[in-house]
Amino acid sequence: MPATLTRNLLLSNLLTLLLLVATAAPGIRVTTLDEAQVAGELVSWTAKEVSLQQADKPLPDIYSPRQLLRVDIEQAPNRGGTEPRLEPGVEISLVEGSSLTGADFRSTGATATFDGAVVPSLEIPLDVVRSVRLANLAEEEAHLASRLEAEWQEILATESAGDLIVIRKPGADGLSYIEGVLGDVGAQSVQFTLDGSTLKVNRTKVFGVVYYHVEEKTQGAPAGTVVEGEGLRLFASQIVWDSAKGEGEWVVETPLLGSLRLPASAIQQVDYSSGRLLYLSDLEPVRSEWRRPPGTFVADPRFMGLARDRGFYSPELELEYPASSLSADESTSAGIPRRKAFKKGLALRSYIEQTYRIPQGFTRFRATAGIDPRTQATGHVELRVLGDGRELFKRSIRGGEAPVELECEVTGLKELTIVVDFGADDPLDMGAGDNLHLAGARLTQ
Repeated sequence: MPATLTRNLLLSNLLTLLLLVATAAPGIRVTTLDEAQVAGELVSWTAKEVSLQQADKPLPDIYSPRQLLRVDIEQAPNRGGTEPRLEPGVEISLVEGSSLTGADFRSTGATATFDGAVVPSLEIPLDVVRSVRLANLAEEEAHLASRLEAEWQEILATESAGDLIVIRKPGADGLSYIEGVLGDVGAQSVQFTLDGSTLKVNRTKVFGVVYYHVEEKTQGAPAGTVVEGEGLRLFASQIVWDSAKGEGEWVVETPLLGSLRLPASAIQQVDYSSGRLLYLSDLEPVRSEWRRPPGTFVADPRFMGLARDRGFYSPELELEYPASSLSADESTSAGIPRRKAFKKGLALRSYIEQTYRIPQGFTRFRATAGIDPRTQATGHVELRVLGDGRELFKRSIRGGEAPVELECEVTGLKELTIVVDFGADDPLDMGAGDNLHLAGARLTQ
């Protein structure tokens, strides 16, 4: 083969390899509604499905968004060639809860211009803007920035009958605000009308502005999907991965900002649970009853009947899986049990009854039930789940046994009741170690 042809082939192969590396899809980890996790390389992401390729499987796994709780996205290192990001300082919040950080915010009349950190310059109608923090907290010392942010959040929660201009005088450690009517926000000043007089306030003194809305725009209500990244939180109606351009990019359809094209590195997590999932640990029971085990006289609040998102004796809500219940990939040759920590759930001590209202549209109750690993030697409870007083689930749960996956149909029901009863065979041992962990206890649509 001629040397020139050989060199051309080598260059062609090298170019192809570099192109493949440059356009490699990000790694993702999906969490399904039953809290199972699968990791792999993104194959495709459309409005109807998310597919990923596991390294040890010949075919990709395909999921409908309705099957997913969330998707975490790996952040690939910057390979160069991309535009440098603007240094964020301004934060804008919309009426439906979306927020973006960027370099600048200006407004004229009924329209605002926002220079984002991960999005290009946006033209935004002012009637969808809830607030704008103009001050760059990154320039402040950490303790002062934290205090100013806390004051800013308090002001945002204030009920008012007009717009607010939030002032921080030079060198001041605190904020103050005035109610009136906001006008144009320029590079040098902010127009503000107070008692019929229009003032131009030096922008360097303005910490932020809060726009008054008679009622929030209903068309901007959360759509069930929340897209999050550094300095980015968007409610989205649809998200798509477009691999045809450069390193690939995300196409995010939003109710208020329209279609946004974001770089591959902009998104870190997509949460599909908004409005479709409720954890019992985030709800207040409509009725609650706890009976102290016979013969006990405990005053320590840790020994009451309920803990949320933690165990009674540990900051983590854990379950232990005996070696015999583990798959070949999870088990070890030594036959060691495996503990798993859950971020959400309830710790319940017998005897306890908790009743929760089931919001309309929710169809399933799911959880993983097991005895607290720290009390499994004596733990034994009778777990019952009732829907409007009708028994949906009943099971004896003992320490040392594999946790139990439970799923109950609750369509059309109004109330869900969790009952954890004494399960010890010996009446003298009633309540000893009866600490049930109801991990991931949740209502789903």
